[in-house]
Amino acid sequence: MTAPTISGQYGRSCDGPYFTVIGAKKETVAAGLLVDTWNGTATQSMSSIAITATCAGKSLTSITCPNITVKDPNAMCEYVATWCSGITLANIKAPATVSNPPVGQAGGNQCFFATNVGKLGNASNVQVNGVLIPKCGNTGWGQPTCAAAFATAGVQTSDGGYYVFIPADGNWTAQDVELSNSYAPNLHPNCEAQK
Repeated sequence: MTAPTISGQYGRSCDGPYFTVIGAKKETVAAGLLVDTWNGTATQSMSSIAITATCAGKSLTSITCPNITVKDPNAMCEYVATWCSGITLANIKAPATVSNPPVGQAGGNQCFFATNVGKLGNASNVQVNGVLIPKCGNTGWGQPTCAAAFATAGVQTSDGGYYVFIPADGNWTAQDVELSNSYAPNLHPNCEAQK
């Protein structure tokens, strides 16, 4: 999709659309607004943001945008609710160890946070950080290690670990699932703070 442009008529010179922050001209809408670099304060924000355009030196229109809170990029929770079918941070299970959890009998979707995934041996349709993962960990059954399965699927850690989603239709009575969480009974501190 091409970004909108303003054409000058009758010899007028036009500019925009572009962002302004506290009246100062910033990037074009096509380029997107760059968020300020975090300055170390907890209350940093960008305010008075607008999208505007000018023609013959006069403002044509202005659209007001919401303020942006600028945060420490190292203190962000990376969890995306779609990874676990909409399960909120407050409902993610984060025990120290999970060994064959009775999620099949729990009657619903389950999401776990783990810093280590040993086995996903008998659960099906499992997603890790939003990526569908084959059964793994039972190398005696010909399954790859979970580390190898994650590498093949391109799964990387998020928040220092993995969000393991086992849907209700993937739950078996004997799942052969082994997870551990070094932050237990909590999530990563950046996410725990946002529950």
